[in-house]
Amino acid sequence: MRAAGTDATDLFNQYHAWVNYDSMLKSCLVGRFTGDLSKLPQPGPSTSDQPQSVSAQLNALIVKGKQKQETYGVDIIKDATSVTLKCQYWTTDNLRLENVAVDWSSSKQHFRIVVRPMGNPAIEVKWGGISTESTVNGYRVLVKDGQVVITFDAEDLDVSAVLSSANHSIRQSPLLAYHECIIEEKRAVSHDTRLFTLRLPEGVFFPVGVGRHVSFKVKKGGDLIEISEPIGSTDLLTWTDPETELLMLAAGTGLTPMINMLNVRLRGLSDQGSSTCNTRLLMFNKTEQDIVDDNWMPMRWNDTRVKTEHILSEPSANWTGKTGRISADMLPSGNNSLRVLICGPDGFVQSAAK
Repeated sequence: MRAAGTDATDLFNQYHAWVNYDSMLKSCLVGRFTGDLSKLPQPGPSTSDQPQSVSAQLNALIVKGKQKQETYGVDIIKDATSVTLKCQYWTTDNLRLENVAVDWSSSKQHFRIVVRPMGNPAIEVKWGGISTESTVNGYRVLVKDGQVVITFDAEDLDVSAVLSSANHSIRQSPLLAYHECIIEEKRAVSHDTRLFTLRLPEGVFFPVGVGRHVSFKVKKGGDLIEISEPIGSTDLLTWTDPETELLMLAAGTGLTPMINMLNVRLRGLSDQGSSTCNTRLLMFNKTEQDIVDDNWMPMRWNDTRVKTEHILSEPSANWTGKTGRISADMLPSGNNSLRVLICGPDGFVQSAAK
């Protein structure tokens, strides 16, 4: 029991962030209490002369600590046009734009800011019960010097006044939020693979950084797709430097998380005015038909800035490239500076890791 007697939200989300909580709650009493702890009655006197168990003492301490509004070190500065969040634990090293999600929803009558700094628990600052007449034309999000600044485009709206009259809460390690999206475009990139372009609801902002992923919910045909806010806590910033040696091993749709990394590294090459290739991609598929089109990617398959090799396990007789399943002899010789990214089916990942 790694988390016995403690708040295990972070640990649970680390391994089960994609879990459908609604389904879970149908059969189990699982989840965070969302009411006002200060309104709960105090426990009655003990009916036993026996001392309280350790777990009971820990539970009493947790409840007592949460009856007061926790700030978790977060300071909030509001004026007529902006909101600024800062915290002693947020720095330029662990907080970037990709670590911030913002949601201003007139229909839900709330304003949420979720900050997920590297190496620290996520913090959600939320104002609920906002008037439906409080609408904004848009906002800009800036992360600088460990602070989050949100500036609103609203001529007739005093942001400070609106938020001061709303219900305010600060929560550590919030549950993963989902947003209903509209499919703007769908196109085939291979015989069995489709590329979807989704539009987030108005007022929702969250970039998906390198090393992050999202979870989807599709309940039944005709429903809107629900997409989660970014998941993941691994910092791959140093991996995006195009001067570092990087080997990517991808099988099938395992190419997906590599695209963001390729995009950032190629942009870095362009900014440096360099054409040096330190990126190698080994792409594993069954047949030629499984190789996706490259017209949606930040590069073409024959781009010299990335050394790409296609390896097929069930090729046609006309295939002249490499064949087989992943094995040690397909991989370049390792060195201390080489970094490796692996994504694909479980069996592929396990074989590649060996």
